[in-house]
Amino acid sequence: MSLAKNLLGPFLAHDIPNFVTRFDRGELPLSTPLALIESLTAYFAAIYGIESFMRPRKAFRLKNITRIYNAALSFGSLVLLLLILEEAIPNVLQHGFYYGVCSANISTPRLKFYYVIVYYSKIIEFADTVLLALKKKPLTFLHLFHHSMTYVFFFTLLIGTNAPTWLPTSLNLTVHVFLYYYYFAATTRKKIWWKKYVTTIEIIQFIISAFVYIFIGWNHHLPMIFANIPSLGKCAVALHIQWMAPILTVFLLGLFIDFYIKIYLTPRAKSTTAQQ
Repeated sequence: MSLAKNLLGPFLAHDIPNFVTRFDRGELPLSTPLALIESLTAYFAAIYGIESFMRPRKAFRLKNITRIYNAALSFGSLVLLLLILEEAIPNVLQHGFYYGVCSANISTPRLKFYYVIVYYSKIIEFADTVLLALKKKPLTFLHLFHHSMTYVFFFTLLIGTNAPTWLPTSLNLTVHVFLYYYYFAATTRKKIWWKKYVTTIEIIQFIISAFVYIFIGWNHHLPMIFANIPSLGKCAVALHIQWMAPILTVFLLGLFIDFYIKIYLTPRAKSTTAQQ
Protein backbone atom coordinates (compact mmCIF):
# COMPACT_ATOMS: atom_id res chain seq x y z
CA MET A 1 0.00 0.00 0.00
CA SER A 2 1.23 3.48 -0.84
CA LEU A 3 2.26 6.07 1.73
CA ALA A 4 -0.58 8.33 0.57
CA LYS A 5 -3.20 5.64 1.21
CA ASN A 6 -1.73 4.85 4.61
CA LEU A 7 -1.70 8.48 5.74
CA LEU A 8 -4.64 9.94 3.85
CA GLY A 9 -6.80 6.90 3.19
CA PRO A 10 -10.16 8.23 4.48
CA PHE A 11 -9.62 11.60 2.79
CA LEU A 12 -8.55 10.11 -0.54
CA ALA A 13 -11.60 7.83 -0.56
CA HIS A 14 -13.46 10.91 -1.81
CA ASP A 15 -12.54 13.30 -4.58
CA ILE A 16 -10.36 16.21 -3.49
CA PRO A 17 -12.53 19.36 -3.79
CA ASN A 18 -11.81 21.32 -6.96
CA PHE A 19 -11.46 24.61 -5.10
CA VAL A 20 -8.50 23.08 -3.23
CA THR A 21 -6.67 21.72 -6.25
CA ARG A 22 -7.32 24.89 -8.26
CA PHE A 23 -6.51 27.17 -5.31
CA ASP A 24 -9.48 29.35 -6.24
CA ARG A 25 -9.21 32.93 -5.02
CA GLY A 26 -11.12 33.49 -1.82
CA GLU A 27 -12.14 29.85 -1.40
CA LEU A 28 -9.19 29.05 0.86
CA PRO A 29 -7.48 31.17 3.54
CA LEU A 30 -4.70 33.41 2.20
CA SER A 31 -5.58 32.60 -1.40
CA THR A 32 -5.74 36.17 -2.73
CA PRO A 33 -2.95 38.66 -3.51
CA LEU A 34 -4.41 41.06 -0.92
CA ALA A 35 -4.32 38.37 1.76
CA LEU A 36 -0.72 37.60 0.78
CA ILE A 37 0.31 41.24 1.20
CA GLU A 38 -1.59 41.55 4.49
CA SER A 39 0.05 38.41 5.92
CA LEU A 40 3.53 39.60 4.91
CA THR A 41 2.84 43.00 6.45
CA ALA A 42 1.69 41.30 9.66
CA TYR A 43 4.85 39.15 9.62
CA PHE A 44 7.23 42.11 9.40
CA ALA A 45 5.18 44.18 11.85
CA ALA A 46 5.19 41.33 14.37
CA ILE A 47 8.96 40.86 14.07
CA TYR A 48 9.58 44.59 14.47
CA GLY A 49 7.25 44.63 17.47
CA ILE A 50 8.95 41.65 19.12
CA GLU A 51 12.40 43.15 18.60
CA SER A 52 11.23 46.43 20.16
CA PHE A 53 9.62 44.58 23.07
CA MET A 54 12.74 42.47 23.69
CA ARG A 55 15.25 45.30 23.47
CA PRO A 56 15.28 46.14 27.24
CA ARG A 57 14.65 42.53 28.28
CA LYS A 58 16.69 39.36 28.62
CA ALA A 59 16.53 36.83 25.82
CA PHE A 60 14.25 33.83 26.21
CA ARG A 61 15.94 30.43 25.94
CA LEU A 62 12.92 28.48 24.57
CA LYS A 63 15.05 25.36 24.21
CA ASN A 64 12.27 22.78 24.50
CA ILE A 65 9.87 24.71 22.28
CA THR A 66 12.58 25.15 19.65
CA ARG A 67 13.46 21.46 19.82
CA ILE A 68 9.87 20.30 19.35
CA TYR A 69 9.21 22.86 16.61
CA ASN A 70 12.27 21.88 14.56
CA ALA A 71 11.70 18.15 14.98
CA ALA A 72 8.10 18.56 13.81
CA LEU A 73 9.10 20.59 10.73
CA SER A 74 11.87 18.18 9.78
CA PHE A 75 9.52 15.19 10.05
CA GLY A 76 6.65 17.02 8.33
CA SER A 77 8.93 18.02 5.46
CA LEU A 78 10.05 14.40 5.07
CA VAL A 79 6.46 13.13 4.91
CA LEU A 80 5.44 15.74 2.33
CA LEU A 81 8.58 15.04 0.30
CA LEU A 82 7.86 11.31 0.18
CA LEU A 83 4.19 11.92 -0.74
CA ILE A 84 5.14 14.22 -3.63
CA LEU A 85 7.87 11.92 -4.95
CA GLU A 86 5.54 8.91 -4.70
CA GLU A 87 3.04 10.72 -6.93
CA ALA A 88 5.44 12.39 -9.40
CA ILE A 89 8.40 10.05 -9.94
CA PRO A 90 6.47 7.10 -11.51
CA ASN A 91 5.09 9.47 -14.18
CA VAL A 92 8.53 10.96 -14.82
CA LEU A 93 10.09 7.50 -15.15
CA GLN A 94 7.34 6.39 -17.50
CA HIS A 95 7.17 9.49 -19.73
CA GLY A 96 10.57 11.17 -19.35
CA PHE A 97 12.06 14.37 -17.94
CA TYR A 98 10.43 16.69 -20.49
CA TYR A 99 7.00 15.38 -19.50
CA GLY A 100 7.93 15.83 -15.84
CA VAL A 101 8.70 19.54 -16.10
CA CYS A 102 6.66 20.63 -19.12
CA SER A 103 3.44 18.60 -19.34
CA ALA A 104 0.33 19.89 -17.60
CA ASN A 105 -0.67 16.26 -16.98
CA ILE A 106 2.11 15.83 -14.39
CA SER A 107 0.12 18.04 -11.99
CA THR A 108 -2.42 15.54 -10.69
CA PRO A 109 -5.15 16.62 -8.24
CA ARG A 110 -3.28 14.83 -5.46
CA LEU A 111 -0.05 16.72 -6.23
CA LYS A 112 -1.92 20.02 -6.28
CA PHE A 113 -3.37 19.18 -2.88
CA TYR A 114 0.15 18.57 -1.55
CA TYR A 115 1.29 21.90 -3.00
CA VAL A 116 -1.43 23.71 -1.02
CA ILE A 117 -0.22 22.03 2.18
CA VAL A 118 3.38 23.08 1.40
CA TYR A 119 2.20 26.66 0.85
CA TYR A 120 0.56 26.78 4.27
CA SER A 121 3.67 25.24 5.82
CA LYS A 122 5.59 28.34 4.73
CA ILE A 123 3.39 30.39 7.06
CA ILE A 124 4.24 28.03 9.92
CA GLU A 125 7.92 28.56 9.11
CA PHE A 126 7.54 32.25 9.94
CA ALA A 127 7.81 31.01 13.52
CA ASP A 128 11.56 30.61 12.81
CA THR A 129 11.87 34.37 12.84
CA VAL A 130 9.63 34.77 15.89
CA LEU A 131 11.77 32.35 17.90
CA LEU A 132 14.99 34.10 16.82
CA ALA A 133 13.56 37.49 17.79
CA LEU A 134 12.46 36.20 21.20
CA LYS A 135 15.95 34.78 21.74
CA LYS A 136 17.43 38.12 20.59
CA LYS A 137 19.39 36.49 17.77
CA PRO A 138 20.42 38.70 14.83
CA LEU A 139 17.99 38.70 11.91
CA THR A 140 19.88 38.95 8.62
CA PHE A 141 18.62 40.19 5.29
CA LEU A 142 19.12 36.66 3.92
CA HIS A 143 16.87 35.19 6.60
CA LEU A 144 14.03 37.69 6.17
CA PHE A 145 14.21 37.77 2.37
CA HIS A 146 14.39 34.00 2.07
CA HIS A 147 11.37 33.38 4.33
CA SER A 148 9.18 36.09 2.82
CA MET A 149 10.03 35.41 -0.83
CA THR A 150 9.72 31.63 -0.47
CA TYR A 151 6.21 32.25 0.86
CA VAL A 152 5.44 34.52 -2.11
CA PHE A 153 6.97 32.05 -4.57
CA PHE A 154 4.87 29.12 -3.39
CA PHE A 155 1.77 31.32 -3.58
CA THR A 156 2.55 32.14 -7.22
CA LEU A 157 3.21 28.47 -8.02
CA LEU A 158 -0.43 27.75 -7.12
CA ILE A 159 -1.73 30.27 -9.65
CA GLY A 160 -2.30 28.83 -13.11
CA THR A 161 -0.71 25.69 -14.55
CA ASN A 162 2.91 25.13 -13.55
CA ALA A 163 4.12 21.69 -14.56
CA PRO A 164 7.54 21.69 -12.86
CA THR A 165 6.15 22.68 -9.42
CA TRP A 166 6.87 19.22 -7.98
CA LEU A 167 10.62 19.63 -8.59
CA PRO A 168 11.40 22.92 -6.77
CA THR A 169 8.93 21.85 -4.08
CA SER A 170 10.73 18.53 -3.61
CA LEU A 171 14.12 20.26 -3.53
CA ASN A 172 12.87 22.76 -0.95
CA LEU A 173 11.45 19.99 1.24
CA THR A 174 14.68 17.98 0.96
CA VAL A 175 16.66 20.97 2.22
CA HIS A 176 14.21 21.49 5.08
CA VAL A 177 14.44 17.87 6.21
CA PHE A 178 18.16 18.42 6.85
CA LEU A 179 17.91 22.07 7.87
CA TYR A 180 15.34 21.60 10.62
CA TYR A 181 17.02 18.41 11.78
CA TYR A 182 20.22 20.43 12.10
CA TYR A 183 18.39 23.07 14.17
CA PHE A 184 16.94 20.27 16.31
CA ALA A 185 20.35 18.61 16.76
CA ALA A 186 21.96 21.95 17.62
CA THR A 187 19.76 22.14 20.73
CA THR A 188 20.92 18.73 21.93
CA ARG A 189 24.68 18.92 21.37
CA LYS A 190 27.35 21.63 21.30
CA LYS A 191 29.11 20.99 18.00
CA ILE A 192 27.62 19.89 14.67
CA TRP A 193 30.41 18.98 12.27
CA TRP A 194 28.16 18.90 9.20
CA LYS A 195 26.77 22.42 9.62
CA LYS A 196 28.31 23.79 6.40
CA TYR A 197 26.89 20.92 4.34
CA VAL A 198 23.37 22.18 5.05
CA THR A 199 24.29 25.42 3.26
CA THR A 200 25.92 23.35 0.50
CA ILE A 201 22.66 21.45 -0.01
CA GLU A 202 20.78 24.75 -0.23
CA ILE A 203 23.18 25.99 -2.90
CA ILE A 204 22.81 22.73 -4.86
CA GLN A 205 19.04 23.18 -4.66
CA PHE A 206 19.23 26.52 -6.45
CA ILE A 207 21.73 25.25 -9.04
CA ILE A 208 19.41 22.36 -9.97
CA SER A 209 16.43 24.73 -10.10
CA ALA A 210 18.38 27.10 -12.35
CA PHE A 211 19.15 24.28 -14.81
CA VAL A 212 15.49 23.26 -14.86
CA TYR A 213 14.39 26.82 -15.72
CA ILE A 214 17.12 27.02 -18.39
CA PHE A 215 15.74 23.79 -19.85
CA ILE A 216 12.22 25.22 -19.84
CA GLY A 217 13.36 28.52 -21.34
CA TRP A 218 15.33 26.74 -24.06
CA ASN A 219 12.36 24.64 -25.14
CA HIS A 220 9.64 27.23 -24.60
CA HIS A 221 11.12 30.61 -25.61
CA LEU A 222 14.15 30.21 -27.86
CA PRO A 223 12.27 28.51 -30.75
CA MET A 224 10.06 31.62 -30.92
CA ILE A 225 13.17 33.73 -31.56
CA PHE A 226 15.38 31.29 -33.48
CA ALA A 227 13.45 28.96 -35.74
CA ASN A 228 16.32 26.51 -36.18
CA ILE A 229 16.86 25.91 -32.45
CA PRO A 230 16.08 22.26 -31.61
CA SER A 231 13.22 22.03 -29.14
CA LEU A 232 11.11 19.37 -27.48
CA GLY A 233 8.08 21.67 -27.44
CA LYS A 234 6.40 24.27 -25.27
CA CYS A 235 6.03 23.95 -21.52
CA ALA A 236 2.91 24.30 -19.38
CA VAL A 237 4.31 27.05 -17.18
CA ALA A 238 2.45 30.28 -16.33
CA LEU A 239 4.04 33.44 -17.70
CA HIS A 240 4.70 34.93 -14.24
CA ILE A 241 6.63 31.81 -13.20
CA GLN A 242 8.66 31.81 -16.42
CA TRP A 243 10.12 35.16 -15.36
CA MET A 244 9.89 35.18 -11.59
CA ALA A 245 11.34 31.73 -10.88
CA PRO A 246 14.70 32.14 -12.70
CA ILE A 247 15.27 35.65 -11.32
CA LEU A 248 14.46 34.64 -7.74
CA THR A 249 16.51 31.44 -8.04
CA VAL A 250 19.63 33.24 -9.28
CA PHE A 251 19.27 35.96 -6.64
CA LEU A 252 18.92 33.44 -3.80
CA LEU A 253 21.81 31.40 -5.20
CA GLY A 254 23.98 34.52 -5.05
CA LEU A 255 22.91 35.27 -1.47
CA PHE A 256 23.66 31.75 -0.26
CA ILE A 257 27.04 31.61 -2.03
CA ASP A 258 27.91 34.95 -0.43
CA PHE A 259 26.81 33.57 2.96
CA TYR A 260 28.91 30.42 2.47
CA ILE A 261 32.00 32.43 1.56
CA LYS A 262 31.63 34.78 4.53
CA ILE A 263 30.95 32.04 7.08
CA TYR A 264 33.12 29.14 5.90
CA LEU A 265 35.86 30.54 3.64
CA THR A 266 36.77 33.88 5.23
CA PRO A 267 39.67 33.27 7.70
CA ARG A 268 38.10 35.16 10.62
CA ALA A 269 34.73 33.51 10.08
CA LYS A 270 36.34 30.05 9.85
CA SER A 271 38.07 30.66 13.18
CA THR A 272 34.80 31.72 14.84
CA THR A 273 32.89 28.79 13.35
CA ALA A 274 35.51 26.33 14.53
CA GLN A 275 35.08 27.60 18.09
CA GLN A 276 31.30 27.15 18.08
